Amino acid sequence: MKHSGRLFSEDSEVEVIVLSDTEGETSAKEEKDANEQDVLSQEEMYKIDESLQELTYTINLAHTLSNLHKHIWRNSNWDEADFLTMVINKAETKRIYRKAMVLLHPDKQFGASAKQKYLAEQIFKIVRSKWEEEQK
Repeated sequence: MKHSGRLFSEDSEVEVIVLSDTEGETSAKEEKDANEQDVLSQEEMYKIDESLQELTYTINLAHTLSNLHKHIWRNSNWDEADFLTMVINKAETKRIYRKAMVLLHPDKQFGASAKQKYLAEQIFKIVRSKWEEEQK
């Protein structure tokens, strides 16, 4: 609730606006609700981790990248990668890997939901670990 009024002194006129305490409490409550919506529950995280088990058991990086389209969120602009092309052409595998890293990097998830951020982070870790295995 907002109250306004005018204070007069001998030299000048000053307008004063006073906010009641309940308005500050309401905005704090709204902020808390917004933060709760942006947090993923343990159950939701578990479901995402379960759905990504297929990616963790893939045989190599090319196989992982060729299966990404099954796990990535809608409207991600990710195109299905061809497994055989990547097996034959290592440069193509590297190009698709870099494209995946740009898309999935945690610092690039602006305006994403908590679920999308968590999913991107988990897939990022899996793909990066497959890349490191191939580099050994």
